[in-house]
Amino acid sequence: MANGSILVIGGDNQSMATNGIDYIVDGRATRQIYDPKSGSWTYLPHMTSNRWYPTVVTMKNGGSIIFSGTTSNLDFGNVAKGENNNNPTYEYWPQKSGNWPVELDILKWAYPHVLYPMAFQLPSGGIFLFVSNKTIIIDPETDQISFTVPDMPQMDHSPWIYPHSPYMIMLPLSKETDYKSILQICGGSTNAVTSDITDKPASAMCWRINPDDSYPGWTRVDDMPHARLMIDGVLLPGNKLSLV
Repeated sequence: MANGSILVIGGDNQSMATNGIDYIVDGRATRQIYDPKSGSWTYLPHMTSNRWYPTVVTMKNGGSIIFSGTTSNLDFGNVAKGENNNNPTYEYWPQKSGNWPVELDILKWAYPHVLYPMAFQLPSGGIFLFVSNKTIIIDPETDQISFTVPDMPQMDHSPWIYPHSPYMIMLPLSKETDYKSILQICGGSTNAVTSDITDKPASAMCWRINPDDSYPGWTRVDDMPHARLMIDGVLLPGNKLSLV
């Protein structure tokens, strides 16, 4: 969050036992704030719906926008069984006035590849949302949607989202790049045909795009030295990126 606290959204519903005591944990609709200075938790009113594996983005006004998830954990071995669990919606914290959550066609279309979609606050003010291989940009002031970013080119790659998880990061906004909002995505899974949707070889592929360009387009850049799946990235001093 803008003040350094951590907003925790959604979660799982499962039974668990500790020291012989049974507990039922249901965090799917929860909103909690952790203050690292005091080590304390603040429990907020629940969301309008359950969310398992959603994405949350801090906005320039200090609030948060919350995307996607499913109402219960999803079995990728039997996705049809969980189709009614899809939550193709978004909402805000603090909550906006109006009828929330609001459905997004891109999240309805992409099921079951809707978990942990990639989203960023752009310098232009819009919210970039990348799902599978498609992008929309939402104006958080008006909730108008634009489709100015083209689809990711077709290639030997599975949908660019969980469980074929690549990693996307906004590169440093620097004078050298005229403070352009360049997003880079790397890794994930190839599109090899296998009997298990989650069992595919990793990819080393990397692409970049500036969604705020007048005519944005995807540009392929150097592959990673090693193929990686479910990776993470950290910006280092000197405008370098470390992928793990």
